[in-house]
Amino acid sequence: MTTGRTSRRADRQQILRALEEFCASLQPGDRIPTHTTLMRQFNASERAIQAALAVLQEQGKIVRKNGVGTFVAQPDTASFDKADRTLVVVARPDHSFFDRFLDLLFRYAEEADLNLICQPVESPNSRSLALANTLHPLGFLLFGYPLAPLALQLQQHGNRVVLVGSPPVDVTPEFPCIYNDHEHGGYLTTMHLIELGHRRIAYAQAGMIDPLQNRRWRGHQRALAEARRLGFALDITLLSPEQTEGWEADPEQANAFFTGPDAPTALAAWNDHEALRLLATLTRAGISVPARVSLIGYDALPEGTTAHPPLATVDHGMRRQLATAVDLLTRAEPVPAAHSLVFMPTLVPGPSAAPPR
Repeated sequence: MTTGRTSRRADRQQILRALEEFCASLQPGDRIPTHTTLMRQFNASERAIQAALAVLQEQGKIVRKNGVGTFVAQPDTASFDKADRTLVVVARPDHSFFDRFLDLLFRYAEEADLNLICQPVESPNSRSLALANTLHPLGFLLFGYPLAPLALQLQQHGNRVVLVGSPPVDVTPEFPCIYNDHEHGGYLTTMHLIELGHRRIAYAQAGMIDPLQNRRWRGHQRALAEARRLGFALDITLLSPEQTEGWEADPEQANAFFTGPDAPTALAAWNDHEALRLLATLTRAGISVPARVSLIGYDALPEGTTAHPPLATVDHGMRRQLATAVDLLTRAEPVPAAHSLVFMPTLVPGPSAAPPR
C-alpha cells in the first residue's frame, strides 16, 4: 500500500530528476526560469520546485544570486561563496583621471585580498562576456557610463556588475551604479568664482560633451541663474576645444584673448588634467594666474596640489566611490539590480582662484 506521504516523496524525487535533466540541457551561466514558469512547465507546486532547487544548489549545480536570478553553475564552481577572488575592471582610458582610478583601485583590491584583471576598451564589446565565461570572476567593475550597454549585458548573463560613472541627464541606470552629483559639483565651481567676485567667466568645454545632456553643465547654469536673480550682471563665454588647442599651438592667441578690456577674469576647466594644460599654456602666454585670470579644475587629482599655483578644484570622492564599489561586489548578498549610490562633491579652494584685481 502506498501512503500519501510516500507518494508525495516520489513526486518530489521525480521533479528533482526532471529539474536536474533540464539544467543539464542548459549551458553554464544560463538563467533558470522563474518559479512560476517552472511550476507550469513541470506541473508542480511551488513548495516542490523550491525543494528541488534547494537540493540542486546544495549539490553545486545551480547558483542563486539575490536580486539577479538563478543560474546553471559553472563546472568548476561549487557555489557563489567559493567564487574566484577576481574582479575584472573594464574602462575607457583617458590618460589622466583613469590613472588615478586604477592607482586607488589597486590599493583597495590589495586590502580586500582581491585579484584584478584590467581590460581597457574603446567601446562596449563582447570580450568581457568571454572573460566571464572563462574566468568566473567575483564581479565586474566598469568605469565610465558609455559602458552602460556592456554593464546591462553582463548583468543579464548573471554576473555581478557595478558601474562607476555618471549617467546623462534624466537617465536612470538599470544596474548598480555609483557616481558623484556632478550637478552639485558644477554649481560649486561656478558659485565659488562668483563669490570671489568674478562676473566674466569662461568655460573650457571638453570634446564630445553635449552640454544639454550633461549634469555638471546643468549645475553651472543653476548657479548662474541664482546669481542673476540676486542682481549680478554676468558675462559668460564658452570656449571650444579647438579654441583652447589653438592657444596651446600659439600662446599669443591666449594673450590677446585675456588682455582685452572685456576679457574673462575666471576660467573653469572641465577637469584638473585640462586645467593643468591650460595653466601651462597661460604661463607661456605671459598670463598670470590668478593675477590676470583665475583658474579652477575638477577631480582633485594629486598633480593639482604640486602645480604653481596649486589648483582650486572639486573633490567628488573617488576614494569613497571605489571603496563602496569593491564592497558591493564582495558582499555575501548581491545588491538589487537597479541600485544607485550618489556621492556629494566638495569644493577644494586653491591659490589658482582668487578675487579679480
